[in-house]
Amino acid sequence: MNENQSPSKIFLVREARLSDLDDIYEIEVECFSSEAYNKGIIGYFLKTPEFIVLVAEVKKQILGFVIGGIEHHGTRVVGHVYTLDVRKRYRRKGIGYKLMHELERCFLKKKASICYLEVKIDNLQALKLYEKMGYKRVRTLSNYYGRGAHAYLLMKKLKTN
Repeated sequence: MNENQSPSKIFLVREARLSDLDDIYEIEVECFSSEAYNKGIIGYFLKTPEFIVLVAEVKKQILGFVIGGIEHHGTRVVGHVYTLDVRKRYRRKGIGYKLMHELERCFLKKKASICYLEVKIDNLQALKLYEKMGYKRVRTLSNYYGRGAHAYLLMKKLKTN
């Protein structure tokens, strides 16, 4: 697939495997450079049942991934999105939207009633996607990503069909 071709109709979303670790880490570094999760943490996410790691791929090439986890807040089951990464050349083609949608479906299967995530306040593309998907700003998290790097806490009620 060349980068001018829209992958939105031809990529598939599947559960990640440990063999995907190198590709996932490469994309994480491309997207977040010095703030990227290290390979050990990503491996932990892949091996631990409380975490859900999904990849979008076409012709065995991983275009992006999402990592989320199930948490228990009292009696409430909650989904937490840790990271959503799409290779730069494949952004704005529906991949992030589809990954998030599938992650939310996984959260619902595990009985989560809400989902939340943190996003840098200057990450306007991500904010636009999340707000389009129904996430609402709950509050600002000062210095969340380090000194002077603030985040928004976003939340969404998950709907069962």
